[in-house]
Amino acid sequence: MEYPMLTPIAGLERGDQIQKFRNENNLTPPTPTGTETNNVYELEQKIGCGQAEELIIQAENELNLARKMLTWKPWEPLVTIPPPGQWNWPPVKN
Repeated sequence: MEYPMLTPIAGLERGDQIQKFRNENNLTPPTPTGTETNNVYELEQKIGCGQAEELIIQAENELNLARKMLTWKPWEPLVTIPPPGQWNWPPVKN
């Protein structure tokens, strides 16, 4: 099972590139939970994350986030070096 809408967004072709991407990022292939039943109630119980409509909304939100991340490019190095202590949590007063 693949993510057909997310694959073009990530710029990946089918087959080997998807597997390479999964291996490099330690991702596991998605499980085909929804393909085992046509009953919506059973699907909701198997997934355990709310109603089917909510799952669709969540999936659309994640797809929109993936598109935005392509423009943000969070994997690239920062333009400027952050000041010391920028990423420390909890914040400590010096």
